[in-house]
Amino acid sequence: MDGLELRRLSADIGRAARNAEPKAKIIVAKTAIDIQKDAKVIADQKGVRDTGTLINEIHTYIDGLGATISPDASYSIFNELGTSRMPARPFMGPATDRNQGPFEEAMGSLGEAVFGG
Repeated sequence: MDGLELRRLSADIGRAARNAEPKAKIIVAKTAIDIQKDAKVIADQKGVRDTGTLINEIHTYIDGLGATISPDASYSIFNELGTSRMPARPFMGPATDRNQGPFEEAMGSLGEAVFGG
């Protein structure tokens, strides 16, 4: 492979990445919203609905290719991890686990489409 071929390959990879980014952002956003939705359902199923505050305080913040799904109620961590007086009732971890496979599959499909398998 000579220098010209390497420059062409580099340009092709750059174009592919630029074309993939908007689709990757959609996948990230969809996954984050799905995690938020599932966390609320799981929290409700595990009985952490006291006043509804914990469930209502699970928010999603999307920033391009990154996202944060945050249980903003101050006592969320005690439900997630438990305490010396209360067993754990995790909802964020299971919601994330539930969506990991679909996220990886979607990103993998995007990679195959962009780079030709």
